[in-house]
Amino acid sequence: MSGIKPIEVKQGWRRACIYRIVNFVTGDFYIGSCVAPWERSQRHRTQLKQGKHGNRILQRAFDKYGIASFQFEILRSFPIEDVPRDVLYRLEQDYIDRLKPVYNIALDVAIPPPLSEENRAALTYRVSKTWTVTLPDGSEKIIHNLSAFCREMGLIKRCMQLVADGKMRGHRGWLCRRETVDKQPYVSRQGRCYVVDCPDGGSVYVKNLALYCREHGLSYNAMVSTLHRPHYHKGYLCHRPIHEHDKAHSFIVWPE
Repeated sequence: MSGIKPIEVKQGWRRACIYRIVNFVTGDFYIGSCVAPWERSQRHRTQLKQGKHGNRILQRAFDKYGIASFQFEILRSFPIEDVPRDVLYRLEQDYIDRLKPVYNIALDVAIPPPLSEENRAALTYRVSKTWTVTLPDGSEKIIHNLSAFCREMGLIKRCMQLVADGKMRGHRGWLCRRETVDKQPYVSRQGRCYVVDCPDGGSVYVKNLALYCREHGLSYNAMVSTLHRPHYHKGYLCHRPIHEHDKAHSFIVWPE
């Protein structure tokens, strides 16, 4: 830690980061990755203080040494647009392999499968909006970005939306209406994904927890309960994967 100049992580600061939670007393630490470091640090802090953290090893150390002994540090950060999520996970795996963190239960990072073109197209289709604008001369124009169109033409977006909703007759001689389209069926992005810690010490990435439980003679409800209360069910523990190029070192000291 000597020689590292601390930089405060502020609320709303968004960068792809590899971070660690270090115990000053023992020198042990936990390594993770995220794209919103302030929010991630607060989530860890809240869960640890409430005794509900999904990492039982980190929770036990926190209960033993107290909040003053722990610190949230950023090992490396990148612009979000430069690092896809799967690349960030692989970088996290590289840090885990090299540094051997004591507080990480699973030493193999669960990398979700990439988003398929079918799912990507369905998601894009759902969020897109189409508007038909009637110009003062009576001609019509179809647009897909109402905000940009209003800025270009010197119009007020909210007024155009009120015209489209039938709450205003017109706005500066312009008319607007929403285009109704048949929505494509939504394809689940990735479903509910889980990481299951097995009795032999290994971890597996599970996309269908119910099927996994049936195949291994486990109770689905008992496995789901391990998500909220860190305890084992027949030697198994279930949790969600923690998601969420200038080298930077920064930290957050969690106050009482």
